[in-house]
Amino acid sequence: MSLNDNLRDAAYIAVGMGVIGVQRAQVRREELRKLVNELIQQADARVEPVLKAVEAQIDSAVDRLPEQAQPVVKQARKAGEEARRQVRSALAPAAAAAS
Repeated sequence: MSLNDNLRDAAYIAVGMGVIGVQRAQVRREELRKLVNELIQQADARVEPVLKAVEAQIDSAVDRLPEQAQPVVKQARKAGEEARRQVRSALAPAAAAAS
């Protein structure tokens, strides 16, 4: 074999190894996305019942508060709901990418 043949073979091997490396990285990325999606779903499943229980307690207590305090509590609940919506929308791309 000539030097040119050896260099061409070495270049093909290098390109092939690069392709294999990229493919492995893609597989690992997909595995990680699936894991992140599963963790998000598990966290959501654990947090949601707790939030509902807390909200139910707040709802039952709000009517017993003085009239001046009721709007403050309602405003705080709205702020909490908005914060939760923002967190979910921030996590949605990760969950969508994993599915």
